[in-house]
Amino acid sequence: MIKTHGIHHLALVCKDMNRTVKFYTEVLGMTLTARLSLPGGAKHFFFDMGGGNQLAFFLLPQRTRSRAGCGQPR
Repeated sequence: MIKTHGIHHLALVCKDMNRTVKFYTEVLGMTLTARLSLPGGAKHFFFDMGGGNQLAFFLLPQRTRSRAGCGQPR
């Protein structure tokens, strides 16, 4: 049997970085631990979930965001 000790990070896609950061820091009380700028204008940012685990989000420029898998209602 494989035993796990948690996850390193779970990454999701968001469409508004400022609203996402505000919700996870102000409403849920998570700490924003990193903000990364990626090629093409993409952003990647991380919140501490405790126990060494991170919740991460990608903000992708509109021109590169695919319809599939974005998790945004249409």
